[in-house]
This record gives sequence, structure tokens and C-alpha cells, in this order.
Amino acid sequence: MKILLFGYSSLAIRKIIPALEKLDFISSFDCASLSKNIPTNFYKKLDGIYNSYEIAIKNSDADFVYISTANFKHSELIKLSLNHNKNIIVDKPAVLYLDDAKRLFDLANKKKKIIIEAITYKFHPQIDYIKKYSNQINQITVNFSIPGFEITNFRYYNELGGGVVYDMAPYAIDIGKTIFKSNPIYFYGKLIKNNVYSRMNIIIEFEKNKMVSGFFGFESEYVNNGFFLGKDILLSSDRLFTSDSTKNSTILMRTKNISKDINFDPSDSFINFFKNLLKLNKKDFKKINSVFLQQATDMSNFIKEINK
Repeated sequence: MKILLFGYSSLAIRKIIPALEKLDFISSFDCASLSKNIPTNFYKKLDGIYNSYEIAIKNSDADFVYISTANFKHSELIKLSLNHNKNIIVDKPAVLYLDDAKRLFDLANKKKKIIIEAITYKFHPQIDYIKKYSNQINQITVNFSIPGFEITNFRYYNELGGGVVYDMAPYAIDIGKTIFKSNPIYFYGKLIKNNVYSRMNIIIEFEKNKMVSGFFGFESEYVNNGFFLGKDILLSSDRLFTSDSTKNSTILMRTKNISKDINFDPSDSFINFFKNLLKLNKKDFKKINSVFLQQATDMSNFIKEINK
């Protein structure tokens, strides 16, 4: 399998490319960046280097395009890739607007191609473990906030698709969908603005009175935890959304007030995400693309409610 990477982003440098380099079934990758110089002899699997997305898509023989650019570029690059008959992986949020998602959904189905939003935290073994208790869990509390980014980062500019909602709401929505195995039915939130919306408190309701609540932001001390609570069960993770792939991780489990640690060997969520691509049946493109459209729908509903 070959990947064409759009964007030489921080995420690409830290997570995506290292994963591609380690996977035997990834033969090589091309990379296109408009703003950064890509080192020519640093990556052993790097094949083509481009400073134009249009030229890259015309010349690359990649099976998938992975879009890792500023949020506002996602929709046009998905369209470009589909029009060149490529399957697509795209950083969250896949798109900013529901109307774009609907048009891209129709185009992908017409082309018989797939769009996958890369929300990779859930490919860590700790999430598989928590999912075993889905029927017992009725309350999820999550907190994910970081000190911030460089001031030039697109997340500080509304016109580039910045702000905490686009950056972190996909996590808040997806963790409920993953554990409760249903779609959200109600959203409530409070946004705090500092140039862009940089903090938010949220409540998301699911079927059978199940809830996700939490705090998200990027102007505080680092926090990244999750608590999964139900009758006679509490599971807590201190690195829920960005686990350290080089270290063991632990979930604290408490049942009937008796506690024990559940330990996990080091695991790379991005490597596991790419491995999952091998399990996909691309003939099920409509089913796969419906996941992309549903997430865009949930994001749109979340934004409408939180902005009231």
C-alpha cells in the first residue's frame, strides 16, 4: 500500500510518518506541502516530494490520500482526491460544514471510494477494554486541555477553521458513540472566547439517559483523562485521547469499592489505525462513508446547540 500525504504538519512529523515508516505493508509514501520544506534523505520510505497538491495527485500512484492540513483546506482536498479516484483519510474534523459533507458523501459513493476520518485514540487497547463494559457504563466524564500552540498555528484563526470546537469536539462526540454504541440526541455547552473559542464545557446526551460531560481547551495546564462510571463499575484513564506509544499504560478499575490496575503494553494508536485499513472491505463504501457523514451531522448539530 502507498500513501500520498497532503501536508507536512506537526501531526504528520510526530505520528503519521513514523507509523508509515514502521509498517511492513506500507511500501512507500509521497508528500506534498505548500509551506514547509520536506527533508529529502530523512525518511527511508519517502518517494515523491511535491510543492503542489494538484501536481502530486496527478503524479502519485498512491492507494490512499491522507489529508493533514489546516481544517479549512480539508473539503477542497477531499474533492480533489475523489476526482482523481483516490480513497481518503483525513484528520479530524473531516469538514467544517455539513453541506460540504453531504456533497462529498455523494461524490465518494459515485466514485465508489471511501472517506475515513482519522480519530485514532480509539485504536488503543485501553478503549477495547473499556468497551467490554459498555452495557454497564452510563456516565462518561472527560477532560482534555493543553497549554496551547504557537501563535501562528491555524487553531488560533477562525477563518482557518480554528477554535476548540473544531479541534476537540470530535473527541467529545466520538467517545460517547464508541462506548455507548449509539448516536447523540442532545447537546449542551458553554464556550469561552479568547480571540477564538479556546475553552468549552459540554454535556452530550445519548439514548437510555447516558451522558458524556467534560471540559476541553488549549490555554491551561495539560489534562487528558476519562472516567467511565456505571453500576458497580468505575474505569479511569489518565491518557485517554493521546496515549504515549513508548510507555506502558494503566486503567484504574474499581468494582464494589475494590480497586485494581489494568496494565497495557506500549501501543501506537496510529499504527493500529493503519492496520485497521487492511480489514476494510472497500466494496462497502456506502457503509464506510455513512460513518463520515454521521460524524459531520453530529458536529453540525453540536455547533448549532452550543452557539445558541
